Amino acid sequence: MKVLARVRLKYVADTTGGTSGSPVKTVWGDYPRVTIGIHTWQGCEDPDIGYNHGTGFRNDYIRDFLNAASPDNTVYVDNRHPSIMLENGMVWSPYGTVLEAVSMSEPDDTLCIAAGSYNETMTIDKQLTLSAVGGNVTIGR
Repeated sequence: MKVLARVRLKYVADTTGGTSGSPVKTVWGDYPRVTIGIHTWQGCEDPDIGYNHGTGFRNDYIRDFLNAASPDNTVYVDNRHPSIMLENGMVWSPYGTVLEAVSMSEPDDTLCIAAGSYNETMTIDKQLTLSAVGGNVTIGR
């Protein structure tokens, strides 16, 4: 039997009906706004849930859904993601370096690399697709 982790995000927001499904973004220190969950309870009043809550990516159901929606051969990289989980190349816990992603990827994988500069050098000795996500990506010194 699979036990679903209940991961609830609480925040102050002025939301209305129809906004469920929107990304929940945050800022931690110098990190850019990153999506940490999905807005799932807009303007709802429930004694157990309250108002304006979201579901975090650490929720098993959300992670399974996102994993199923992402092609098996996709590896994510973001050197500014404030993930508190172990890096594993998934969208909610991306690798922090392109080198890690290259090392852990299989031939014909696609590396989705978040916008920014990656001050690293490497030799890529397998066929991969590198895709810039959210803006320009610079790799190298």
